[in-house]
Amino acid sequence: MSANFLLRRVADALEKAPRDGLVYLAAPLDNRSAFFTCNDLIFFASFSEEPSKSEEIETRLLTLQTGITISPTGETASYPSRKYDIIRLKSTTDNRILETFVSLCSAYSDSSNSMLFSDFFFAIADLFRPDRADSKRSAVGLYGELVFIKQSWDHFKVDAARNWQLSGQSSKLDFVFDDRNIEVKTTTKESDLVFLNHEQLFSSKGTYLYFVKLKKDPGGQSLLDLSEELKSSGCLVTLQSQITLEHELMKIEIEDVNTKYSVSKTKLFLADTLNFLERPDERITQLTYYLNLAGIPETPFNTFFDD
Repeated sequence: MSANFLLRRVADALEKAPRDGLVYLAAPLDNRSAFFTCNDLIFFASFSEEPSKSEEIETRLLTLQTGITISPTGETASYPSRKYDIIRLKSTTDNRILETFVSLCSAYSDSSNSMLFSDFFFAIADLFRPDRADSKRSAVGLYGELVFIKQSWDHFKVDAARNWQLSGQSSKLDFVFDDRNIEVKTTTKESDLVFLNHEQLFSSKGTYLYFVKLKKDPGGQSLLDLSEELKSSGCLVTLQSQITLEHELMKIEIEDVNTKYSVSKTKLFLADTLNFLERPDERITQLTYYLNLAGIPETPFNTFFDD
């Protein structure tokens, strides 16, 4: 079923289910997993793997419980009564959070063999406690990364989202391929200045810098527009890339998520051509600085995928 239809079905079940402490089916996903509701709360449940060890882990908005027996009641009693692993969303008042929860749990159901249930819980746990203190910068940075994914797909049918933040938030570089890497720098300023971490960019061979310049444009695309376009085109199909996208979006205030931009320019540079400090003394660490990219010879974009 479509994401919007699934969300409406879950929201409708939340509204209509009795508040009597019993468990009601909100929306089945397949013959192993479903959304249930109980007392105004929604939870995602999947058959426990045998043997199942009971445990409970709680964060601010999510609770993981494994090996819990669920017996649906009422008209939903025909859904299997058995042991499930569940993730419960403890608040449904924020539509963005509910939508993200439903979307990612549905994606997990589609590809559950790619990740253990407990690993999925830990993968999304941080997503539901976002720090939005630097929302505008996060929005601009994410937009540039999605532009790289879009250009890779449009020109080479490469889903670069498969190589995006492979180590999660601790990723050293934005995109890591077999023998080459990409760091994306994005700006909305007039100049071509970028802020570099020297060790990050120049510590390994085969690293490229992808530069994106944006301008606010009422006729352009918002982050949500661009995300939906990429998903509908065939990108962002892996569970990990969908978690990464939702994690990044949740760090951004709704106003900044909906701000529209157009792309003024993109440039690709082999990092070695930007290294104007070839051998800093080894006693110098955490070296960061601004570099003006204007006038520096670019690397043709096709070089990255054709070599």
